[in-house]
Amino acid sequence: MFRYIVLGFMVLSVPSVDGAMTMNLDKYEPWSVTASSDNCEESTPAMAADNNLATRWDSAHDEEKSWIMFDYGLRKYIETIVIAWEEVFAKVYRIQVSEDGERWRTVFTQHQGQAGLQVIQFSSMVKGRYVRVQCSRKASDDFGYSIFEFQVFAEQ
Repeated sequence: MFRYIVLGFMVLSVPSVDGAMTMNLDKYEPWSVTASSDNCEESTPAMAADNNLATRWDSAHDEEKSWIMFDYGLRKYIETIVIAWEEVFAKVYRIQVSEDGERWRTVFTQHQGQAGLQVIQFSSMVKGRYVRVQCSRKASDDFGYSIFEFQVFAEQ
């Protein structure tokens, strides 16, 4: 079974795990986005989840390791994560999930990150309320980390 993901003006076709119906978690309320830092008022953490590819989260430029965390307000089985990285991306990062925001489990590690769209589809769904991107190596020493859009698709 194929499912279509719409991200701004792009449409992706990705197979659905076990044929389960999924939806973008940013449609749920309440939820919040926090980060270790942001660079200015025009690039806050919430801008990484506002469904607008013209805005972005940008970490502090002098911060070597950074994170951005999404609280979806409820525990769900996560199938797919889509990240739209800017040109100042994380070469090395981890996707972590948590049910309480304190104990984290790494569910994906990237050692060769690139700018552009990254689609992470899990072979079996992972359960969590919180999702965190833990960035540990920058693409450029002159800038921080920058995400245009971050979307989580989970079982309905």
